[in-house]
Amino acid sequence: MFPSFFHVEGNTQRQYEPDWQQALFQYKPELVQSVYLEIIESQLTTKRDCVTGIWEICRHQQLASNRSLIVLKLLTDYPNAPTQVLETLLSTAVSLPEIASDLLKLIQQVLQPKTRMRLKQKALWFCAGFCIDFECFKDTVNWGITKLKDFIWILISFIDDVPSHSEKKQPEYFLAAQLGFLIELVGTQFPYVERKSGGWVGSQNPWDAADFVKQRINQLSAQTDKESIITLSRLIDEPDLESYREHLKHAFASQAALLREQHFDRPNWQQAIESLKNGKPAHTADLHALTVEHLNDVANRMANENTDMFKFFWNEDSYARITVPKPEESCRDKLVEWLRPKFAPFGISVEPEGHMARDKRTDIVLKYQTEQTLPIEVKRDYHVDLWTACENQLDRLYTRDPQAKGYGIYLVFWFGDKRNRAIPKPPKGVQKPKTAQELEITLRSLIKPEAKNRLAVIVLDVSD
Repeated sequence: MFPSFFHVEGNTQRQYEPDWQQALFQYKPELVQSVYLEIIESQLTTKRDCVTGIWEICRHQQLASNRSLIVLKLLTDYPNAPTQVLETLLSTAVSLPEIASDLLKLIQQVLQPKTRMRLKQKALWFCAGFCIDFECFKDTVNWGITKLKDFIWILISFIDDVPSHSEKKQPEYFLAAQLGFLIELVGTQFPYVERKSGGWVGSQNPWDAADFVKQRINQLSAQTDKESIITLSRLIDEPDLESYREHLKHAFASQAALLREQHFDRPNWQQAIESLKNGKPAHTADLHALTVEHLNDVANRMANENTDMFKFFWNEDSYARITVPKPEESCRDKLVEWLRPKFAPFGISVEPEGHMARDKRTDIVLKYQTEQTLPIEVKRDYHVDLWTACENQLDRLYTRDPQAKGYGIYLVFWFGDKRNRAIPKPPKGVQKPKTAQELEITLRSLIKPEAKNRLAVIVLDVSD
């Protein structure tokens, strides 16, 4: 199996395996493993820094059958192996779930105070512990950073190396808590910088750390479990990660799109027929369209009926003259009261203060059976968050609910000139609206193009 064979063309050198070597790997993998193991142990015993065969034992696809036992044996017998060898062994070991329990016991044994070990080797064992028992080792990682100047780079290199050995899909390997910890740890110390266009030296540059952070953010956005959603949402608002905010927002949007795709419910034939007959909603998109239709009906009634419906949203003096707008909760409750009879025949509930995912509560929520949920965020036209609530509250906090599947409605009460407070200053480049219709058009224009089919804006004119 030795020496290695190389094919040279000009200045290019490429390693290759001759036919007889490939045949041995394919038909006699146990023999190959035993020979490699003997060679590796001989080199480690003589304390050679460069150990031939370690890559094949740890990574060659055709030598996977007994890999977990061999790697665990080498780590047990040579816990203070040369740095590169130890990193390869440990990064391989943490990707093998069948030895996780034995590996954790070995890590705890090796890291006992009485064990004599160089700091760089100890740092690698800490990294392995972090990967398989995050809660136990996260504080140890912080300690390692204070003791060893290069520890954070050792951690970056180790984490980058782990997923390539894992039998699991790469994005799912690390827990959301681990990814969040790594993003904050490295992102706080290394603000985002672009990779230089010219040449550079080494792999411990600020842009290398920034790439690491971006990769962990991407991993987190590819996971749609509850903890990953919560973690990514929290990181967006972290002041120390300001330089990564745009990338975090983009990742957040990608995660939301993936979540909607995973929970898309294609209606069966009977559901489609019911929907076409204006019957029960077949999916959340139907519920969304039905709700928009009924809210528009309420808006039309308020504009055209001669019953002073607008007064329900104002306080009045002793002469029944309107004075100041009612509190937001009172306005919401009146709207809920009007909507319930519209949806009751379909078995759809309309509730104020609806409970959503991540312990969030939206102003109004419509629910149909257990599969469909539609959040409605309500604001008065002079609320301080008038211009941002659709994105920062409705879309970020409420439409992420698995049953909402990305759909939501932003509803604003327009009180007109008799309101006791002015509406907030619009975003730069946006004219201040003078009517309910202008406000509705303006708010719709602020929704990102890719979200317009799932986020609706309704402005109810409750002015005198």
